[in-house]
Amino acid sequence: MKKIRNKIMFTMMVLTLLPAILIGAYSFYTTSEAIKENALIEQRNQLFNAHQSIQATVSRVESDLLFLRDSNAMQLYLSAKKSSRKRSALLLTNLRHLAQQFSQQQQIYSSVRYLDAKGQELVRIEMRDEIATDLIKKDELLNREQRDFFTEALNLQSNQVYISPLELRRNNGKIVEPYQSTIRYSTAVRDADGNKQGVLVLNLNADGLIKTLVGEKQDKWIITLTDPDGFYFYHPDESRQWSGPSNLNKQQNIFDDETLELSAIKNSNDTITSENESMLVLSTPVVLGKNRPKLGYLFNIVPKSQLFKPLEDYLIISLIIAAVSLLLSLIFAAMLANSLSEPLVELKDSVERLSRGDLESPISVKAKNEIGELSRAVELLRKSMNILMKRSGR
Repeated sequence: MKKIRNKIMFTMMVLTLLPAILIGAYSFYTTSEAIKENALIEQRNQLFNAHQSIQATVSRVESDLLFLRDSNAMQLYLSAKKSSRKRSALLLTNLRHLAQQFSQQQQIYSSVRYLDAKGQELVRIEMRDEIATDLIKKDELLNREQRDFFTEALNLQSNQVYISPLELRRNNGKIVEPYQSTIRYSTAVRDADGNKQGVLVLNLNADGLIKTLVGEKQDKWIITLTDPDGFYFYHPDESRQWSGPSNLNKQQNIFDDETLELSAIKNSNDTITSENESMLVLSTPVVLGKNRPKLGYLFNIVPKSQLFKPLEDYLIISLIIAAVSLLLSLIFAAMLANSLSEPLVELKDSVERLSRGDLESPISVKAKNEIGELSRAVELLRKSMNILMKRSGR
């Protein structure tokens, strides 16, 4: 009878565990895919919104630059330079006031400058503690003839604009502290005859752009911003920030991180999702507008252990439920096996007594199932044999 009991218990275990395993495996797969896809959709949406905000900001810069270049204050000053030194000095002051008022109203520029044809600053407005400050002392007005935003702008055609890479601001070759990130927009300034008279420069405060791109700190995702070569502009770990040669020169490059396996992403112009055994990465190039230079790359990185943490909790709960179900199935299987095997054991003992000639002991019938019917049939056989034996004895 143990064989019957074991078969019943094994069958109950299979019937309990097999559906649980199949359903659990399918649920685990579909849930993991749903978590990954939902996370990527959420990050893509945040990235799209950040890009839209950046495009709205930078689209103003070039128009602001050309507005100041073509303003009456600028043109009057350029005209006065040819005729009267005293009048040109007065109009230069007027130009400074215009640049100061403009900078105070816009609040997105850390500096507004006008340089003459030799690179000497004539107008320099700096944003300090949200106040546009006019710097007029000789030692505050520097010569910038060696800087790229000056030399490149002088070589541009009319209405063309030079856009510098994102970098930390410098004064006299030294990085300004606390760090101030900037993107410089510059264009050549011409007089009424079309002759180049200098360069107008707007320093866009890039701290706001970076904050827009990286958003608020997230628990799971690691968000980094790099230059086109992969050197960090921003990283949650401050020791990695501004790692490029033109900034702090820390030589930390995201493409050198072998755990991320990002070599296929380098020089890509599309949004790409990549993953390995431990990491999921969403990367996208960041540009400053149509036909404008690439600012760099934005990387959203998440360890799979963090992303699938809810799934691990779900798996633990599922295992607990499966264990409880298995225990209950074993209990019910044991009860069912006993309910089936005990009547059979009793019937077996009765049949053995009958085979030894005991025709007097009645066979009890308790079960109300097929075993009970078999017991009644055997009891009828015992009675019939008993009657036959009594008749034969006569």
